[in-house]
Amino acid sequence: MYRQNRNKKYLENLGQEENYCLTVDCYPGVDDEIFDLIKEIYKPDFVIKSEDVFYEKDELNKMMNPFLTENRVRGVMYYRKMDDFIDDIKLAQYQSLASHKGRVLVYGVGASYIHKGDTLIYCDLARWEIQLRY
Repeated sequence: MYRQNRNKKYLENLGQEENYCLTVDCYPGVDDEIFDLIKEIYKPDFVIKSEDVFYEKDELNKMMNPFLTENRVRGVMYYRKMDDFIDDIKLAQYQSLASHKGRVLVYGVGASYIHKGDTLIYCDLARWEIQLRY
């Protein structure tokens, strides 16, 4: 509860300026309730979710298929970079939108590719937490 109250106060004080971008980059698997909480407290005028800059699901599946195994937690090491999954055309569109006037929230996995933000927050998640879900 203490941490939650402290985080709420911190978020409420962010972006007192007229034009402010809060970027929240996330480890894959971070719950969407974090997004809902930040949105509720920060009250952005404009929201960009990073999932919108990635290739479509079918294309992503085709790219990752050689590295997936039957094990839902562990696969084969993938040596490429996250930006391999990002559509450059979509990225450019959303980067210009991130310069929108007012309080902007850029949220999700790889959000900092879209905009570094006036404040950048990283939401991490321990791998064992993900493993406990399965």
